[in-house]
Amino acid sequence: EQALLERCGKPVGDTALNPGFHFKLPWPIDSVYRFETHRVQTFTVGVVPKEDERGAGAENTIVWTKSHYKEEFNLPVANKEADSASNTNAAGEKSAPPANLVTASVPVQYQIKDVVAWARGHANPNELLERLATREVVRHLVSVDFFEFMSVGRQKAAEALRASIQKAADAEALGVNILFVGLQDVHPPVSVAEAFEAVIGAE
Repeated sequence: EQALLERCGKPVGDTALNPGFHFKLPWPIDSVYRFETHRVQTFTVGVVPKEDERGAGAENTIVWTKSHYKEEFNLPVANKEADSASNTNAAGEKSAPPANLVTASVPVQYQIKDVVAWARGHANPNELLERLATREVVRHLVSVDFFEFMSVGRQKAAEALRASIQKAADAEALGVNILFVGLQDVHPPVSVAEAFEAVIGAE
Protein backbone atom coordinates (compact mmCIF):
# COMPACT_ATOMS: atom_id res chain seq x y z
CA GLU A 1 0.00 0.00 0.00
CA GLN A 2 0.82 3.67 -0.34
CA ALA A 3 -0.85 6.39 1.67
CA LEU A 4 -1.56 10.12 1.66
CA LEU A 5 -1.33 12.19 4.83
CA GLU A 6 -3.64 15.16 5.46
CA ARG A 7 -3.44 17.61 8.35
CA CYS A 8 -6.63 19.48 9.17
CA GLY A 9 -7.93 18.49 5.72
CA LYS A 10 -4.89 19.77 3.80
CA PRO A 11 -2.27 17.59 2.05
CA VAL A 12 1.04 17.15 3.84
CA GLY A 13 3.84 16.89 1.29
CA ASP A 14 3.73 16.26 -2.44
CA THR A 15 4.62 12.57 -2.33
CA ALA A 16 2.94 9.44 -1.06
CA LEU A 17 3.99 7.52 2.06
CA ASN A 18 5.55 4.20 1.13
CA PRO A 19 5.32 0.98 3.18
CA GLY A 20 7.06 1.29 6.53
CA PHE A 21 6.78 3.21 9.80
CA HIS A 22 5.38 6.76 9.74
CA PHE A 23 4.22 9.10 12.49
CA LYS A 24 1.08 11.21 12.52
CA LEU A 25 -0.85 13.30 14.99
CA PRO A 26 -4.07 11.85 16.41
CA TRP A 27 -7.37 12.18 14.54
CA PRO A 28 -9.00 14.63 13.80
CA ILE A 29 -5.78 16.59 13.26
CA ASP A 30 -4.11 14.08 10.92
CA SER A 31 -5.79 11.58 8.63
CA VAL A 32 -4.20 8.87 6.49
CA TYR A 33 -5.78 7.51 3.30
CA ARG A 34 -4.42 4.18 2.03
CA PHE A 35 -4.39 2.95 -1.57
CA GLU A 36 -3.54 -0.52 -2.90
CA THR A 37 -1.21 0.70 -5.62
CA HIS A 38 0.27 -2.75 -6.33
CA ARG A 39 -3.11 -4.44 -6.83
CA VAL A 40 -4.42 -4.94 -10.35
CA GLN A 41 -7.94 -3.53 -10.45
CA THR A 42 -10.65 -4.35 -12.99
CA PHE A 43 -13.90 -2.94 -14.33
CA THR A 44 -15.99 -3.99 -17.34
CA VAL A 45 -17.33 -1.82 -20.15
CA GLY A 46 -20.50 -2.80 -22.01
CA VAL A 47 -22.26 -4.88 -19.38
CA VAL A 48 -23.49 -4.80 -15.80
CA PRO A 49 -22.41 -8.08 -14.15
CA LYS A 50 -24.76 -10.10 -12.00
CA GLU A 51 -24.11 -9.83 -8.28
CA ASP A 52 -23.59 -13.60 -8.00
CA GLU A 53 -21.69 -13.92 -11.28
CA ARG A 54 -18.58 -15.29 -9.58
CA GLY A 55 -20.51 -17.46 -7.17
CA ALA A 56 -20.95 -21.20 -7.20
CA GLY A 57 -23.97 -21.02 -9.50
CA ALA A 58 -22.34 -18.84 -12.14
CA GLU A 59 -22.57 -20.02 -15.75
CA ASN A 60 -19.33 -20.80 -17.57
CA THR A 61 -20.88 -21.45 -20.99
CA ILE A 62 -21.64 -18.34 -23.04
CA VAL A 63 -24.15 -18.63 -25.88
CA TRP A 64 -25.31 -15.83 -28.16
CA THR A 65 -29.02 -16.53 -27.71
CA LYS A 66 -29.07 -16.15 -23.92
CA SER A 67 -28.33 -13.11 -21.80
CA HIS A 68 -25.69 -13.87 -19.19
CA TYR A 69 -25.30 -10.48 -17.47
CA LYS A 70 -27.61 -8.37 -15.38
CA GLU A 71 -27.65 -5.80 -18.17
CA GLU A 72 -26.05 -5.70 -21.64
CA PHE A 73 -25.66 -2.62 -23.81
CA ASN A 74 -25.87 -2.59 -27.61
CA LEU A 75 -22.87 -0.88 -29.20
CA PRO A 76 -22.74 0.29 -32.86
CA VAL A 77 -20.12 -1.22 -35.17
CA ALA A 78 -19.44 -0.05 -38.73
CA ASN A 79 -20.59 -2.27 -41.61
CA LYS A 80 -18.16 -1.67 -44.48
CA GLU A 81 -19.80 -4.31 -46.68
CA ALA A 82 -23.08 -2.44 -46.44
CA ASP A 83 -21.34 0.82 -47.38
CA SER A 84 -19.84 -0.69 -50.52
CA ALA A 85 -23.04 -2.51 -51.44
CA SER A 86 -25.11 0.66 -51.16
CA ASN A 87 -23.14 2.17 -54.03
CA THR A 88 -24.11 -0.67 -56.39
CA ASN A 89 -27.76 -1.18 -55.43
CA ALA A 90 -30.38 -0.35 -58.01
CA ALA A 91 -32.53 2.72 -57.50
CA GLY A 92 -35.30 2.13 -54.99
CA GLU A 93 -33.79 -1.12 -53.72
CA LYS A 94 -33.42 -1.38 -49.97
CA SER A 95 -29.84 -1.50 -48.72
CA ALA A 96 -28.39 -2.74 -45.46
CA PRO A 97 -27.76 -0.14 -42.76
CA PRO A 98 -24.19 1.22 -42.53
CA ALA A 99 -23.82 -0.09 -38.96
CA ASN A 100 -24.55 -3.19 -36.90
CA LEU A 101 -25.13 -3.62 -33.19
CA VAL A 102 -23.09 -5.90 -30.95
CA THR A 103 -23.00 -6.72 -27.29
CA ALA A 104 -19.47 -6.77 -25.93
CA SER A 105 -17.96 -7.42 -22.52
CA VAL A 106 -14.75 -5.39 -22.35
CA PRO A 107 -12.74 -5.97 -19.14
CA VAL A 108 -10.17 -3.28 -18.39
CA GLN A 109 -7.34 -3.96 -15.94
CA TYR A 110 -5.31 -1.10 -14.50
CA GLN A 111 -2.85 -0.23 -11.76
CA ILE A 112 -2.34 3.05 -9.93
CA LYS A 113 1.15 4.37 -10.72
CA ASP A 114 0.85 7.89 -9.23
CA VAL A 115 -1.34 7.86 -6.14
CA VAL A 116 -1.06 11.64 -5.67
CA ALA A 117 -2.45 12.33 -9.16
CA TRP A 118 -5.06 9.60 -8.75
CA ALA A 119 -6.41 10.75 -5.39
CA ARG A 120 -5.98 14.51 -5.54
CA GLY A 121 -6.51 15.31 -9.21
CA HIS A 122 -10.15 14.23 -9.46
CA ALA A 123 -13.11 13.86 -7.15
CA ASN A 124 -13.98 10.36 -8.41
CA PRO A 125 -11.11 8.90 -10.46
CA ASN A 126 -12.65 5.41 -10.69
CA GLU A 127 -15.81 6.73 -12.32
CA LEU A 128 -13.85 9.05 -14.62
CA LEU A 129 -11.66 6.18 -15.84
CA GLU A 130 -14.73 4.03 -16.56
CA ARG A 131 -16.34 6.87 -18.53
CA LEU A 132 -13.16 7.45 -20.52
CA ALA A 133 -12.91 3.74 -21.32
CA THR A 134 -16.56 3.60 -22.41
CA ARG A 135 -16.03 6.59 -24.70
CA GLU A 136 -12.97 5.04 -26.31
CA VAL A 137 -14.74 1.69 -26.82
CA VAL A 138 -17.67 3.39 -28.58
CA ARG A 139 -15.33 5.50 -30.72
CA HIS A 140 -13.32 2.46 -31.75
CA LEU A 141 -16.28 0.27 -32.63
CA VAL A 142 -17.75 2.80 -35.07
CA SER A 143 -14.42 2.86 -36.94
CA VAL A 144 -13.91 -0.89 -37.49
CA ASP A 145 -15.65 -3.43 -39.71
CA PHE A 146 -18.32 -5.59 -38.08
CA PHE A 147 -17.22 -8.99 -39.42
CA GLU A 148 -13.52 -8.26 -38.90
CA PHE A 149 -14.20 -7.19 -35.33
CA MET A 150 -16.25 -10.34 -34.69
CA SER A 151 -13.47 -12.64 -35.92
CA VAL A 152 -9.82 -12.07 -36.85
CA GLY A 153 -9.60 -8.42 -35.78
CA ARG A 154 -10.39 -8.94 -32.12
CA GLN A 155 -6.82 -9.03 -30.78
CA LYS A 156 -5.84 -5.99 -32.85
CA ALA A 157 -8.90 -4.12 -31.58
CA ALA A 158 -8.08 -4.99 -27.95
CA GLU A 159 -4.54 -3.60 -28.23
CA ALA A 160 -5.77 -0.46 -30.01
CA LEU A 161 -8.30 0.06 -27.23
CA ARG A 162 -5.65 -0.35 -24.54
CA ALA A 163 -3.51 2.32 -26.20
CA SER A 164 -6.41 4.76 -26.68
CA ILE A 165 -7.67 4.35 -23.10
CA GLN A 166 -4.12 4.88 -21.80
CA LYS A 167 -3.82 8.05 -23.90
CA ALA A 168 -7.16 9.36 -22.61
CA ALA A 169 -6.17 8.60 -18.99
CA ASP A 170 -2.82 10.37 -19.46
CA ALA A 171 -4.58 13.40 -20.92
CA GLU A 172 -6.61 13.65 -17.71
CA ALA A 173 -3.50 13.06 -15.53
CA LEU A 174 -5.18 10.11 -13.79
CA GLY A 175 -1.89 8.47 -12.84
CA VAL A 176 -2.76 4.92 -13.95
CA ASN A 177 -1.25 2.23 -16.15
CA ILE A 178 -3.74 0.41 -18.38
CA LEU A 179 -2.42 -3.14 -18.28
CA PHE A 180 -4.96 -5.07 -20.33
CA VAL A 181 -8.13 -4.61 -22.36
CA GLY A 182 -10.02 -7.72 -23.42
CA LEU A 183 -12.91 -8.56 -25.74
CA GLN A 184 -14.03 -11.71 -24.03
CA ASP A 185 -17.54 -12.23 -25.40
CA VAL A 186 -18.62 -10.31 -28.46
CA HIS A 187 -21.92 -11.28 -30.06
CA PRO A 188 -25.01 -9.82 -31.73
CA PRO A 189 -27.81 -8.64 -29.42
CA VAL A 190 -29.75 -11.53 -27.91
CA SER A 191 -32.95 -10.52 -29.74
CA VAL A 192 -31.36 -11.14 -33.17
CA ALA A 193 -28.67 -13.69 -32.28
CA GLU A 194 -30.72 -16.69 -33.46
CA ALA A 195 -31.35 -15.10 -36.86
CA PHE A 196 -27.67 -14.14 -37.14
CA GLU A 197 -26.61 -17.72 -36.39
CA ALA A 198 -29.01 -18.98 -39.09
CA VAL A 199 -27.46 -16.65 -41.68
CA ILE A 200 -23.91 -17.64 -40.73
CA GLY A 201 -24.88 -21.31 -40.82
CA ALA A 202 -26.45 -20.95 -44.26
CA GLU A 203 -23.37 -19.19 -45.64
